Amino acid sequence: MGTLFARSGPGELWGGAADPVDTVAVQLMIGATSILSAEIWDRIDSPAGLPAQRSAYRAAVLAALAARHLLGRGVVTASVIGSRDAAQLHTTVLTRHVPGISHLSVYLTDAATGPQHDTSDHDTRPHRDLLHRQPSDRPVFDVQLVEELELAGIVLAPAASPAESAFGANLIVITDPVGYAAGDPPAAMHLAKGALLVNASGQDLPPAVLAQVNQVFVDDLTLPDTTAGHDLTAGSLRRHHRAAHRIAGDLRQVVLGENVGRADPDQVLLVELLSSRTAAAGPTHPADGTPLRHPGAANPPHKPAPATPPVAPRKGPHMSHEAEIRQFIVTTFAPDVPAEQLPADLDLLDNGLVDSLGLLRLIAWVADRYHIAVEDQNISPAQFSSVASIAAFVEESHSLV
Repeated sequence: MGTLFARSGPGELWGGAADPVDTVAVQLMIGATSILSAEIWDRIDSPAGLPAQRSAYRAAVLAALAARHLLGRGVVTASVIGSRDAAQLHTTVLTRHVPGISHLSVYLTDAATGPQHDTSDHDTRPHRDLLHRQPSDRPVFDVQLVEELELAGIVLAPAASPAESAFGANLIVITDPVGYAAGDPPAAMHLAKGALLVNASGQDLPPAVLAQVNQVFVDDLTLPDTTAGHDLTAGSLRRHHRAAHRIAGDLRQVVLGENVGRADPDQVLLVELLSSRTAAAGPTHPADGTPLRHPGAANPPHKPAPATPPVAPRKGPHMSHEAEIRQFIVTTFAPDVPAEQLPADLDLLDNGLVDSLGLLRLIAWVADRYHIAVEDQNISPAQFSSVASIAAFVEESHSLV
């Protein structure tokens, strides 16, 4: 078994900063019931140099999470469509945390009209076009970001319209409403086979775009569409989609394997970030992390998320690693079994107590609980096959620090 999560981008550029996409996935695996809960996002800080607006950074991280779990395999050709600040934020997060991006096309809704390049510049490489200044003398993109992506081998190119940016891309992220400031009508946008479209604009997409979508996911099924004033599952998307379309699930279900996600490599998938719609209406969650409901909004027709299972208490001065691990395993996977009756050498995998998804959840809990960077180690299932082997792994990991 290799690393728990795929990682992308050259280490010399991105350094060893904590991966926010990993953090979201780990917290879901160890019991968070909503992908938007405070217990997840309180652990994630916007990196230095990125916009401090929390909702915008959250949208960028969720777009990267969706890309990791819903894109098909292979090289990623991406498109980002939106305002300068939002496009730069999403470009930074996507290229740091989505594996395999080779080319990224950007259409800026607030860029100066006309060509985004200066013919007097003898450097004709496409990514350099995003360095040229607007009439306000403001750089279209930060020089450092453009140069870092060039060094990473990621081709970054400007586009003259949303349609041009999205053409041929298998990952399209829309961060702001398109077609209002400048550019071609959004109806001209063509989505390639197998594409993943992430809508973080906070607005409905045009019917001509939605007509190309085969399946819809959202970030959190418990969130209403507060922008439109009604429940999304019965509202705006349903009006625009063909009758066969339905909301298939949310990102939490996909990450945990409760929803298969992409079942057909040729399907066009849409992820609607409902949290982008609710951000303008006020806090998405109260202090306890429970999603707010829009007054009068219908309850979404889906099975509610299961209650968070009780998690083993933090290790006290008299509790060994083995005892704490045993307690977590019985609490999570065998709540009817007294902890003292679980043998330390029982093979959890061979006996079916922990399946493949449970193994990932167990690894995630160990990494979070004992502050072990599991992605830096070559982990084998044998190391997590029993209470004793897990305790030995923890002890050995700590001894190497």
